Amino acid sequence: MRKLLPPIGGQYSRDFRHEGRRVADAKQRRQGEKHRIGLSIGGVCSTSTALIDGGRKSISEHMTNGGLRVNGFKDFLNNFMRGRNGTDELYKFLFWFYMILFVLNLVLRIDYLDFLQYAIIAALFFRMLSKDIPRRRAENAAYIELRNKVMGRFRVGKSGYAKKEEYIYRRCPRCGTMLRLPKRSGRHPVKCPKCGESFEVNGDEKD
Repeated sequence: MRKLLPPIGGQYSRDFRHEGRRVADAKQRRQGEKHRIGLSIGGVCSTSTALIDGGRKSISEHMTNGGLRVNGFKDFLNNFMRGRNGTDELYKFLFWFYMILFVLNLVLRIDYLDFLQYAIIAALFFRMLSKDIPRRRAENAAYIELRNKVMGRFRVGKSGYAKKEEYIYRRCPRCGTMLRLPKRSGRHPVKCPKCGESFEVNGDEKD
């Protein structure tokens, strides 16, 4: 019976040693793989950082160059417009008049409006680029004076209608001054503040 049983002690020792070496080799391989992965991640991070820094540098250089180009164009435009009339109130009026005609022409399709628009565009460029500044300023002053007169009459007429129920207007028979008098019923005397003439007015009469 003893002869048939193999000696098991030596066999188990060899198996344990072999298994230990295999576990140690596997552990070493895992550590090596972790080391390689760490190096790869570090390389990727370094490369990404370099790319990001390079991109930022490129963007910064692009923005700087773009800013230089914009500033250069502004300087060119300022130098070109130096000594020229530029825009003024008459220019603005002509521009908005052109826009109104443009919208109307889109709807009405009238031929002569095209020629009128071309004439206004020519006048706009002529006034803006003209170097005869004194004459352009005189034209602009004449336009402002005419505009103020028209707007002043409109305001007077509007306020006159609003206050029609409160005042009456009578002309002095002596100096011809138009007087604004408080509205009172019936006939009553008034005195002109300009010439001192006294006369009677009837508050019931229509203006």
